[in-house]
Amino acid sequence: DSCTAEEIRRAPAAKVNIVVHDIALPLAQAMQEQYGIPYVYFNRFAAPEKILQTYQHLFNYLELPLPAEIGAKFEECKELEQKVLPDVKGVPYIYGNTQYDCFELNSYLCSLGLVPQLIQSNKLSEANFADIESILAQTDPYICKAANIAPLQYVYDVLHPWFYMGHEFGDRLRRKGIALLHSDPAGKMLGFECSSFMLQAVAKAVADAKKFREEAGL
Repeated sequence: DSCTAEEIRRAPAAKVNIVVHDIALPLAQAMQEQYGIPYVYFNRFAAPEKILQTYQHLFNYLELPLPAEIGAKFEECKELEQKVLPDVKGVPYIYGNTQYDCFELNSYLCSLGLVPQLIQSNKLSEANFADIESILAQTDPYICKAANIAPLQYVYDVLHPWFYMGHEFGDRLRRKGIALLHSDPAGKMLGFECSSFMLQAVAKAVADAKKFREEAGL
């Protein structure tokens, strides 16, 4: 959204910055250093615990109690998590590109028992190390730079994933018994919405994959 010069002038009076995209991180970090304004990094996270922690940090900075609604939303996500857990454990997948934090999402999916075989990522920073260690504690996926999927299509016949998360041609995947998980709707979400959407999307992708694999005779 647009803002006025006066609003920019008053920016140093803010109590806290909420960063919802990496592009704003350098500015938030500079404002923290120059004006002592803390910031909360509120990316599109998948793990309910991560989202709850971020809300807790935000309301601590605001010196306000955590609203009961946030705790209720957290419990809803945990209930949904337990519901889908039995069907997704052990399911292999390829991660292409989404609106989520790449390694945080894959770390969370690993915690549910899913198995990332190939993760495509555009960046790697020290902030990702904890999530990467969590992934490696459970599995050892291939990692490559996110780019055109065309040169990588041969891996479908090598790795045999159940679903592909990102942008691909659904019909091409279906012929190989692979489902497609599109996460585009999450681009307009934040907080626990992101978590519940991903859980439902993964559950649907696994159900679709079972059907497609039967059709493909796998």
